[in-house]
Amino acid sequence: MGFNDGSGLAGEDFSWGAGKSPLGTNYEGTLNLLVDFNEGDGGRLKGEFSAVLTDAVGPATESLEITEGTFDIAFD
Repeated sequence: MGFNDGSGLAGEDFSWGAGKSPLGTNYEGTLNLLVDFNEGDGGRLKGEFSAVLTDAVGPATESLEITEGTFDIAFD
């Protein structure tokens, strides 16, 4: 999971992250994901998430916490 606040890594990768990015950056953060509803093809995927994202450009002690996140994705 990644978040870019515009403060660094100009167009290269996320400024904040958890896990491994598509570009290969390893972040120390954590991600909790709960799928509440999955209709599969042609339906919707809904759930909740929380995360502690680490700063890729600043001190390793910096973090950004996300609580009570939700997602609702339509399958094509």
